[in-house]
Amino acid sequence: MTTSTTVGRFPVHSALDGDFCLPQVAAELAADATGSGARHMPDLASALLAATAWRLPFTTPPDIPASDPTPGHAPPTGDDVRLLHAFETSALWRPPVAEAVAGLTPTEAITWLRLAEHWLAVHANSGDARFLNAACKLFGAAWIRLTSGNAAAGGDPQLRAQAVVVAGLLQQATHHLVQQLRNHALTKEDPGSSTRALTRPATGRRGGRIAVLHGHGSAGAMRFLHMARQHGVPIAHVFSFTPGHGAGHTAAESAYASAWYPPADDSIAPPPQPAAGFTPVEVHGWDATAQALTAAAADLVVLVGMPIVPEPVLAAARIGFINAHNGSLPDYRGMDAVGWALINGDPVVCTLHLAATQVDAGAVLASAVVPATPLASLKDRVKQLQLELLLQAAQHVTSTGQLPPATAQPADGARQFYRLHPHLKRTLDQSPYGATEGRPT
Repeated sequence: MTTSTTVGRFPVHSALDGDFCLPQVAAELAADATGSGARHMPDLASALLAATAWRLPFTTPPDIPASDPTPGHAPPTGDDVRLLHAFETSALWRPPVAEAVAGLTPTEAITWLRLAEHWLAVHANSGDARFLNAACKLFGAAWIRLTSGNAAAGGDPQLRAQAVVVAGLLQQATHHLVQQLRNHALTKEDPGSSTRALTRPATGRRGGRIAVLHGHGSAGAMRFLHMARQHGVPIAHVFSFTPGHGAGHTAAESAYASAWYPPADDSIAPPPQPAAGFTPVEVHGWDATAQALTAAAADLVVLVGMPIVPEPVLAAARIGFINAHNGSLPDYRGMDAVGWALINGDPVVCTLHLAATQVDAGAVLASAVVPATPLASLKDRVKQLQLELLLQAAQHVTSTGQLPPATAQPADGARQFYRLHPHLKRTLDQSPYGATEGRPT
């Protein structure tokens, strides 16, 4: 398997990321990837849910009849959303993708490509770019099969024909997204809009014991501890978390290794702050973490750079665990929230919330808008605001012994987003939001 690199921040790593370069795809398929309209297959999602098509191998369902898309806007069906979540939260897209899809047969690849075609129709009809993102991942997996050197896959005419169809539709959808991003106005948002501030604490009451639990090597945690010292917020314990055996680790060269942000000007970012006076205790795995926090008798645990925390750990603090998310809740749960907000033309919002066992589902304590411009400092300003929200909550607990009032997220209407495929990250880089020297900022 060869790796084709492109100019920019996100080289094409086919085997590692399930990635592709559309002009190269068109050349290798010897086809003009122009495409026609994507076909809806209304019953495909329910059939693939029943077949658990995100787990290899699976029994491919019989051909599902296609229909012309219904004119006008139509939201995705519940089955499409459930199937999307099943595919996105599976291990299929965990690098190296080529290993995860090594057992994909030509028949299964054709089924995935038909699903990609259907989801491109869903995207075109609903405007929900999550389905474009998932179609990129499905196509990338099928492209690995086509270019693997396996004669049974590469020589399958039906597989190649379906790949030609989806490549053309991806080209159309990408062109449309590029135009959409160019039309987004890069104006400075009103920082007061969609903002919920923390209630000011009453003073004079006994505070709580605060612990910090951070991912190993987290620069954000060091900044938070430095800020806490500057503002006189006592931190009783600091724990540095590393996953247990078997936890996945994304290769540094993978485009999935970090979230998308506009290219940053490193010269304007503050230097790393040493956490003077703090000696983190190393904890390995969740059982050890729960034991350490229970022994520490922490009232509040501040999370920085952590994965989803399981229930036995969340039970170890009297007041609870707090996290700062780089998206508006409940609208932008999950991964790459900043990139998704910009794709959708929505403000970038940071939200302080209680941690829960579901992704970004805890009650909301505060939120604030981050103006998109200047782009070169957006990443650092988002990180800084997240830390400031965490610090304000810690100050409140220090003064009152409790958290400010929280608002539960609604049971319905939440949207979860997933890691952006490298193709969409490059598309963002080519938009005004990826502007660098010589382009508008």
